[in-house]
Amino acid sequence: MGLELGTPTTITAETSEPKPECFPAWSIVTYEFPARGEKPPVKLIWYDGGKTPAADIMPGGKMVKSGCLLIGSKGSMFSPDDYGATHRLFPEEKFADFKAPEPTLPREEGSPYLAHYQEWIRACKTGSKTLTNFDYATRLTEVCLLGNLAVRTGKKISWDPVAMKAVGCPEADTYIHPHFREGWGI
Repeated sequence: MGLELGTPTTITAETSEPKPECFPAWSIVTYEFPARGEKPPVKLIWYDGGKTPAADIMPGGKMVKSGCLLIGSKGSMFSPDDYGATHRLFPEEKFADFKAPEPTLPREEGSPYLAHYQEWIRACKTGSKTLTNFDYATRLTEVCLLGNLAVRTGKKISWDPVAMKAVGCPEADTYIHPHFREGWGI
């Protein structure tokens, strides 16, 4: 959300041996996002199923099983949990005097692990808009599904979001626009 990534242009996946009836035991999915105005292109790599990046890219050299590591040109930010509730900046000596900006997005009180549930309940009761509303959530879901498409086909996906097409990958068509038997459809 903060990087305003939009839709990736290419997605590739490396996986354990695929199985037709379920997802592979592990996967590494790489998303390439284009430049957005003054913002440069971004490469996002998702590790799943116990796979982790090489320890030498992690400040301190110790990788954990879950979290998020953002590597920038001036340093890195690591959040050791799934919800970004805490983070550390590296190199620590460079950011020792860093003061975080005041939050600008609404926050739910209490546990960060329950915040999205609390936000949803508040929206149901009051009609207020959630932070991860459909405008945002549909784009995020599309990104995740494109990773699944790369895993499932085993091919590089060059995504055309307007045509909803994986360019040069006809194997993806059956997943993008599935055929339904007579009398059924979306």
